[in-house]
Amino acid sequence: METIRTDSAHDNYYMFFKNCFSWDWGSYEKFVWKHLKDPFLTPKDFYVLEDGNKIESICVARKYTYLYRNKPYHILSMMDFATDPDFRSSGKVSTILQHIYSNVIFDYSIGFSSRHIRETVHKRTECVQTYYTYYLDPSNTPLSCIPCDDSIAIPALNSNK
Repeated sequence: METIRTDSAHDNYYMFFKNCFSWDWGSYEKFVWKHLKDPFLTPKDFYVLEDGNKIESICVARKYTYLYRNKPYHILSMMDFATDPDFRSSGKVSTILQHIYSNVIFDYSIGFSSRHIRETVHKRTECVQTYYTYYLDPSNTPLSCIPCDDSIAIPALNSNK
């Protein structure tokens, strides 16, 4: 039976990324830096979709808090989606995204993706697409005015504390 569970970073997840990413994911040192040394990591950042003991897909979703005009905003950074090649056309990434959106409380989500992922997966989710994607909660508006153009949006995001 297919289930989604949360977990912390483990060496076997690095090997899953190395073997299942559509391009060169990077070195083990990058994995350690990104997923073991981040001061904001939690023991539940990895969303693992599996059937029995077989991992089908993984997404890392980490929440960061930013202060904007003395009000905290929770930004969900979604990164490192990987799906076993045997399951790539099965909608596993969409399944994990729907689970995250239903179970994590956040104000905005941001995810960087390849052109292929933007043009296929993100077209069918609640994401605005360019090199980054973000989901806006209508009750919070500071970032909703950011246009969907990388040259303007990325500096605007970076200008916040």
